[in-house]
Amino acid sequence: MREGVPRGTTWKFCLCRDPATNRYYTSDRGKRPCPNIDDRRHGTWMLAVRLDGRSLKRSGFPSQTAALAALEHVRDLVKLAEDDAQLRATIVDEIITRSRRGGALPSVDEWRRKIGADVDVSNPDLTVGEWLEEYLRGKRGVKASTLRGIRAHMDAWLVPVLGDVRLSKLKRSHLVGLFKFIEERDAEVAAALADGRDPRDDPRDGRSAFKRTGIATMHRIYATLRCALNEAVDQGVLVRNPCPKKAKALLDPEPQARGRVWSPDQARVFLDHVEGDRLAPLFQLVLLRGLRRGEACGLRWQDVHLDERYLEVAQTLLQMSGRLRFDTPKNRQRRTVSLDTRTVAVLDEHRQAQARERDQARGAYERHNLVFARADGSPTPPEEVSRRFKQLAEEAGLPTIRFHDLRHTAATLMREAGYDWKIISDQLGHSTVKITMDIYTHVLPVEHDEAAENVAALVLDGRRRTALRSEAN
Repeated sequence: MREGVPRGTTWKFCLCRDPATNRYYTSDRGKRPCPNIDDRRHGTWMLAVRLDGRSLKRSGFPSQTAALAALEHVRDLVKLAEDDAQLRATIVDEIITRSRRGGALPSVDEWRRKIGADVDVSNPDLTVGEWLEEYLRGKRGVKASTLRGIRAHMDAWLVPVLGDVRLSKLKRSHLVGLFKFIEERDAEVAAALADGRDPRDDPRDGRSAFKRTGIATMHRIYATLRCALNEAVDQGVLVRNPCPKKAKALLDPEPQARGRVWSPDQARVFLDHVEGDRLAPLFQLVLLRGLRRGEACGLRWQDVHLDERYLEVAQTLLQMSGRLRFDTPKNRQRRTVSLDTRTVAVLDEHRQAQARERDQARGAYERHNLVFARADGSPTPPEEVSRRFKQLAEEAGLPTIRFHDLRHTAATLMREAGYDWKIISDQLGHSTVKITMDIYTHVLPVEHDEAAENVAALVLDGRRRTALRSEAN
């Protein structure tokens, strides 16, 4: 349930140590205050506030009045969202992000403009930055992760580089300049890393951390801008979209990364190796049935029907900036996944073990009813699952693959087992069979070898038979 307006607190602290214990006085949470803490010139003030489950702390205020003013500033920002949960999450995310970077809090007036209170889309002087904010605010029924991606593209590149350009004057040359600048910044970051120095500052680079922006990310940035401008055309704000329909008109082709897969023998070695591990049932489910990582982490017992040998994918667990949240599955579609008898047995045993943990924990157990929870019932972070998978795969001496490649492996193994493309597509939760065939199904290397031998046999063995007939004649 959405929280109300946060309250928060302020207090004074210093970094003096108690000579008797050599611990900071403040480490005892005020039980042993510094003897000089009442001196107006000693120490500084800080604030702390919980924002929808996330902790925000800011320090360095010269007085309690300044700390209270900053706390009220945070409260005023959150109030702007009113009953809009998505907007509230976006505002909270920016407050937390800026605080981590040591930057100033966003102004209330700045956010009033962002949410469209002062944006007149009929204004001929409307800028690209103003329209992007209006576009993002108008997105409804979109997953939080999608909104977060759009916001990241806007803050990092689109607004800093194109934000002040009048929307009606935006031309293809501006787009060329945008991606040329990104490439130049990539070169600068690479050179700085090689020289052991910090990259040169540039106000048009709005990223919080400097790293290379690959061609795949540039295609995502392009897609964000093109969709926003298409919406401007649909609303009559813009006459024509300056973004070409195909990104390849401005960018190099996006590399088609193909994940690696394990053979049936390698999959068997892995499952044998992880037997007894807490996450072994999760690995088996993903490897044989192709669930996504977040789908497995968010799976609930009420969606698992062991007697009927199937489960329903009804929610997913997301991990964004270290924060966990439950969300609807990809494409917002529930799906049914069939289970084999051996996986049913593994899950049933896992359920009994979990019940024993719950009984031992008693009131301390978190009641999320998750299939793959931690020992205290709390959600298992998806990144923790990936780290454990990598560790176990290395221990087993298997080729290195990503956790998501287990899904690719599952698709390939289903095909090897004789599954129809349509059934594979349904089990994986794809909207079309073409997606399954083009992206998620990988031919095992041994098949390539067999195909090569078969083609050679078809031609060369036939040539030999022809030669033998000629000799016989």
